[in-house]
Amino acid sequence: MTSAGAGVGDELKLDRAQRAVKFTLRLRSIVPVDHVDLVCNGRVVKSFAGRTPIDHGEFSGSIDLAASGWCLARASTDQSRYPVLDNYAYATTSPVYVTIAGRAPRSPEDARYFAAWIDR
Repeated sequence: MTSAGAGVGDELKLDRAQRAVKFTLRLRSIVPVDHVDLVCNGRVVKSFAGRTPIDHGEFSGSIDLAASGWCLARASTDQSRYPVLDNYAYATTSPVYVTIAGRAPRSPEDARYFAAWIDR
């Protein structure tokens, strides 16, 4: 996966929030997958697999980046498929880290979740 020229594990530094940041995602899998997603800050921002499972493909487009955080590619199946002998196949890339205007990533929602989990 690449985003605006930054590859997996890289940091993409932007001076301000951007609309239409270009990305490219490539898939090669030993089993056909049901889902291919672009995930940013824990939320699916684009989905690419159709009705038929796929084992390869190249996808590109653009996304809005409004806040610092991360983006990654994720692929999965709905059930086990030989030769992956597990409940389902699942893979993600490492993220592309995004820094906008020098601001650190923030997620009050995630902070509340983990504070409640610790208190529990």
